[in-house]
Amino acid sequence: MHTQHKKLDFSNQNIFIGIDVHKKSWKVNIRTDQIDHKTFTMDPMPRILSEYLRKNFPGGQYYSAYEAGFSGFWAHKQLEELGVNSIVVNPADIPTNDKQRRIKNDKVDCRKIAHHLRNGDLTGIYIPSRKIQEARTLLRLHNQITKDQTRLKNQIKSILNFYGYPTPSDLTRSHWSNRYIQWPNR
Repeated sequence: MHTQHKKLDFSNQNIFIGIDVHKKSWKVNIRTDQIDHKTFTMDPMPRILSEYLRKNFPGGQYYSAYEAGFSGFWAHKQLEELGVNSIVVNPADIPTNDKQRRIKNDKVDCRKIAHHLRNGDLTGIYIPSRKIQEARTLLRLHNQITKDQTRLKNQIKSILNFYGYPTPSDLTRSHWSNRYIQWPNR
């Protein structure tokens, strides 16, 4: 008896991957031009996804998409380095029907992303360089710290006022100088 083995070959075939990204896991849906292959949960590592694709869809052209969010663009960069054409999309730009709005979960989301990626309905957002991302992060952090500092100073003034220590009129406009900080002890 002769057993015939067919080697998988997806040359010249497109493989579409919709990813719902989370910190501890990814929900992934994989589709070809003809079929919805599989939806599964995996560790959030692009290398593992790339290995899965190469093992199960050798020779294919891989296209992935995920929603912009908390995780930034590191997964996009790594997927691209691993030979997966990747885009990051604005969640508001993903077409959604009423049923998908009512039944919102990770499985529905990754399937929706893969479906619209296959149909050509998705457009990736601009991915800034690492240097620009770092500068933006520092600016946002600085602005947030400044707002927090102002809020805390206002809370301190309110507490002092509550206990009968209103800010003297000659210090009302002060910017927490040494003189301002020392006034309750005068």
